[in-house]
Amino acid sequence: MFSQLRACLADADHRQLARLAHQLAGASANVHAVPLRELCLSLEKSAPSADFRELEDGVRKIGAELARVSATLRQDSQLVTGAVQPAS
Repeated sequence: MFSQLRACLADADHRQLARLAHQLAGASANVHAVPLRELCLSLEKSAPSADFRELEDGVRKIGAELARVSATLRQDSQLVTGAVQPAS
């Protein structure tokens, strides 16, 4: 979904960018990734009238937070499966 978000940015497709940001916000809520959800909702709201730099900044922030959330989810998954021992 993030790759599609970047493609919409490159194509200046504000409408689809807002839709994808909305979908990603919903997915973020499902895993309780509140900061990611808030970034997505902000991008969704601003997408119709924002200029390229604003949209690019929003997509960049989402990408950074998505990477952080993904790493945390991977680590949590490994803890659940016993692949990694918790830090002491």
